[in-house]
Amino acid sequence: TLGEALDGVPNVETRQHPMGSYPAPFGKRLQVTSKQGWMVTGFPEHFEIASRNPEGRVARIVRLSKPDVPMTAAVVDGHKARLFDNFGGSPEERSAMEADLALDQLPKTLPAYSAVKVDGMGRVWAREYIELDGMGPMNADMGKGPRWRPDVPARWYVFSNDGEFLGTVRLPLGFVVHDIGKDHIVGVIRDADDVEYVVGYPFRETR
Repeated sequence: TLGEALDGVPNVETRQHPMGSYPAPFGKRLQVTSKQGWMVTGFPEHFEIASRNPEGRVARIVRLSKPDVPMTAAVVDGHKARLFDNFGGSPEERSAMEADLALDQLPKTLPAYSAVKVDGMGRVWAREYIELDGMGPMNADMGKGPRWRPDVPARWYVFSNDGEFLGTVRLPLGFVVHDIGKDHIVGVIRDADDVEYVVGYPFRETR
């Protein structure tokens, strides 16, 4: 079954603690999407994505020759600035969170991508890694859904259903993709009052 096929696929990069393990900051997470009986899965340690048939067997693997992006002090410092903007916790809580973000405690590289989709033509889309905004990781773990940084445009890498790299698509700031059809993209965007609106964009493949 598909569930059995995914048993050997890593789920989330964790950090060990005397009280147990928990998702690592900037950790890599299993990305899964499905459409029309097919499922696409990928653990973004490297840029590699597997397409699986309804029985869960790998039908093809998409790879992109793209160097791993190293974790740097600049990335961590930027994350801290956003995380502690208007921080309402105690000094002790802040100190503990800062210790959790020590560079030598973090993964050595950033995830290769942060989401995958399949469109209405069977093309595979993979979004370039975008950091979660502030408390986004905690919100995601609590089932509230991820909040991606609204100040970073999303760039998606697109592959044909044969695995050929077709090119990239850059989407507007703050636009979160929900579904991709044969020739359109539907998602949500938030206004200045944090109200969500459904937005759609047409596209066409050019070669």
